[in-house]
Amino acid sequence: MNLSDFLMSLVTSGVLGGLAAPFLTWVEDKWTWLAQAEPWARRLGAWIVACSLGVLPYLWQVLMQYEPVPADWRGWVEKLFAVAFVAITANQGIHILTKPVTR
Repeated sequence: MNLSDFLMSLVTSGVLGGLAAPFLTWVEDKWTWLAQAEPWARRLGAWIVACSLGVLPYLWQVLMQYEPVPADWRGWVEKLFAVAFVAITANQGIHILTKPVTR
């Protein structure tokens, strides 16, 4: 496996988006004020972290010329949306699996 394959697997698997959930749990344990935030604010933060982590390997691929640069702004929006969608989906999937059950 070379660097191009590794970056492509990071982008398409959503693993970095999935890692955002345990990371944010760790951050909430360290900063109690964050754990007391509204649920929508915590979810928005999780989405921002997941998208940021998910988009970084794609941008690295474009920088290293493994992936072609999108032709116009629409190409950028479409590609970044697709990558962010995978990262958010993985993040929410991991979150629901690791969330403590409350009744």
